[in-house]
Amino acid sequence: MDRKTRRILKKLSRICLCAGCLTAPAAYVSAETLTWNGSDSAWTTASNWLINGAVSTRTPASSDTIILPSGKSTVSGDFQISGGSLDLAGGSATFNNRLYIAAASGSGGSVTVRDGSTLELKGADTYIGSGGSNAVLNQTGGTVIQNSWFNIGEGSEGTYNISGGTLNSNGMYFCVGRRAKGTLNISGTADVNLKNLYVGYFAHLSKDSLVMMTGGTLDAESLYISANPDNAGSTPTHATTVTVNGGTAAFSNKAYVGFDGRNSTGGNGVLNVGGNGTVTFNAESYVGYNPKGKGALNVSENGTFTANEKVYLSVYGGTSEMNVTGGTANFKKDIGIAHGDNARSAVNVSDGVVTISGKSFLGDGVNSVADIHVSGGSLRFNSVVYGGYKNGAQTTINITGGTLYGPNADFLVGDHSGAVTKLIVDGGTYNQNGKGNLVIRSTTANGDIGNLVQLKSGTLDTLWLSLGQNGVNGGVCTFDMTGGTLKIGNGDNQFRIGLKYNAVANISGGTVNVKGETLLANSANGGTLNIYGSDAVFSTSTMTAQANGNLNYISDGITLNADGSAQPAFTNISVSGTSNIKSTVRIDTSDYSRDGILLANDLATTQTLMTAGTLNWTPKTVETEGIWNIQQNGQKIEMVLDENHLAEAVVSGNDAFASGNFDEEGWIKIIGDANEVFSLTVGLDGEGDVDELVAWLELQSEEAGQNVKVTDAGGALTFSDLMLDADGVVYMNYDLTAFNLQNGASFALSNVPEPSAWILLSLGVFGMLGIRRKKSRKAETV
Repeated sequence: MDRKTRRILKKLSRICLCAGCLTAPAAYVSAETLTWNGSDSAWTTASNWLINGAVSTRTPASSDTIILPSGKSTVSGDFQISGGSLDLAGGSATFNNRLYIAAASGSGGSVTVRDGSTLELKGADTYIGSGGSNAVLNQTGGTVIQNSWFNIGEGSEGTYNISGGTLNSNGMYFCVGRRAKGTLNISGTADVNLKNLYVGYFAHLSKDSLVMMTGGTLDAESLYISANPDNAGSTPTHATTVTVNGGTAAFSNKAYVGFDGRNSTGGNGVLNVGGNGTVTFNAESYVGYNPKGKGALNVSENGTFTANEKVYLSVYGGTSEMNVTGGTANFKKDIGIAHGDNARSAVNVSDGVVTISGKSFLGDGVNSVADIHVSGGSLRFNSVVYGGYKNGAQTTINITGGTLYGPNADFLVGDHSGAVTKLIVDGGTYNQNGKGNLVIRSTTANGDIGNLVQLKSGTLDTLWLSLGQNGVNGGVCTFDMTGGTLKIGNGDNQFRIGLKYNAVANISGGTVNVKGETLLANSANGGTLNIYGSDAVFSTSTMTAQANGNLNYISDGITLNADGSAQPAFTNISVSGTSNIKSTVRIDTSDYSRDGILLANDLATTQTLMTAGTLNWTPKTVETEGIWNIQQNGQKIEMVLDENHLAEAVVSGNDAFASGNFDEEGWIKIIGDANEVFSLTVGLDGEGDVDELVAWLELQSEEAGQNVKVTDAGGALTFSDLMLDADGVVYMNYDLTAFNLQNGASFALSNVPEPSAWILLSLGVFGMLGIRRKKSRKAETV
């Protein structure tokens, strides 16, 4: 028996001998049933009690069964229930001093409060479990009023079950588990109103204490789960817990989950919100407070947790975790994850919805550690996020499933000097598109890689992606992509590599689609883009770089598309610095045409794909597909129309006969007088149904809005009602590939052997439209 327990028992023995004590000595009193029948409220008047229907000659003792079916009785001195019970079955009792339930060693005791009854505890402390065993207070209705300390589990285990009625506690301390295990069960229609709720007051003595809520309401000012470890105690190995699986619980003042931890001890507290339960924090709250204070917040099933003010997960060296496996967690104001020096915090989201509306500070302390893992459900940030907020902080964000939604503001990966921050997407989705800027800051003091974003699989979708936006001491920030999909921008935005400080982007797999500009090395600190491997697809509208920017193609194959399709590879690359092309280069322009025929006023026979200050053009091989070729011209890479796919015709007497180089697809240049109306005859080779071909060509022309008339001229096709432009020029693009594939044909255009033998058709006039690029087929980009 420890010193504190001996002190309590000694105190109790003195109480039993005092004049005000109503417990009779065991040698003189045997346990009986006493029923209240008082004409006044005096508990100490023997005639106010009945035993077996007869007027009693004594007052109740601690081992008696005491029943109050009606009326009201007042107890002036201390009272013990040790082996006995008190049943307020319609009557009321007021205790002006202490009430002890199960006080004597080895004894139990119970109090029951029913509908229509009132138990008023006006004096000093109340103890449920005070040295004995099996101490229980059951409330199914009525009212319990408490004005001082209320201790469930003081020197021995105690339980308070409330399924109906009202509990109003106005005392400073309502303790569930003080120096022993305590349990508070709230269910049904219970209405519980407390000032300060402590669950596990002396943390090492009250382990496994709990509040279990399956219904009713709980309103309190402050919440302390596992608080105030005793000076001589040891670190607890068991947690004290509040579980809300039904009903609603709200706290208007500060809440602490895992509190204190002074004198090398610690409090281990857990808050569970599950089932259909609801918990609301209306003031600043803490999970894992002070060194060795450990706290956990768990949300599951259909539970709802709401914090209307700031929340700190781990404070001043504390340890915390938040696990969301279902339900909803709403943080309406700022959140600090690993707040204060040496704090440790883990956030795990596997299902459900987590929303943070205020600012988020991750790694918000010197040498703090914040670990966030999203494997399902969603984690949504609605305001700016600071990752690695203090010097030496380590922050890791892993997305392996579900979705992390970035804010309509900056998401800062690495915010202060010496911070190491990592964002890793491997199977889930980071979604910030249409909103703000994903920023990787260069902040390491020693020049090593400190801040890192990795995309292994899944999707990273953002409006802006900025590498090296801010920094100190030349630290390098890095983006590594080995798979998945990177989407940036919606047309006017940028992928910035080395915006202000040195940055490196390594792309060795997956697909990059920049709907805007790729900006390489915007400052003197440099930036490098390395593209490796045949699995990498990099697509950007334009690319620009400064003199110290390096673009390195080191892959097995790079495709340069120029067809303006939804996912082009580089359509315009401008590098002031060095562009190293070492890979196999493929150009696929088979989509740079339209099925059937299309008239155009102009044809750019040469298109620049890339320029560089220094262009090291040493590709392993150059492969082309379609009617365009790729070539180096000084420090430029150009796409040039293959002359083997170009034919010409001259209009004479309103007739034109094409000659030159023909195939399944190609271009015909037609010249003559300005605005001259004419018809064009072209030879037709191959096998297939000519009538079907004529109908298909007219349909394709109609869909293009040009309505060219096509006629079978026996071994040739005649295109009628054509007109030259004001310069006396028009181009006709033709592509029979799709028709041949669909119909098993082998048609190709050809020269007309004897133009004078053809009967020419009537001519009409129609407008010329610009070229429209085909969308039915996309080039594969690697």
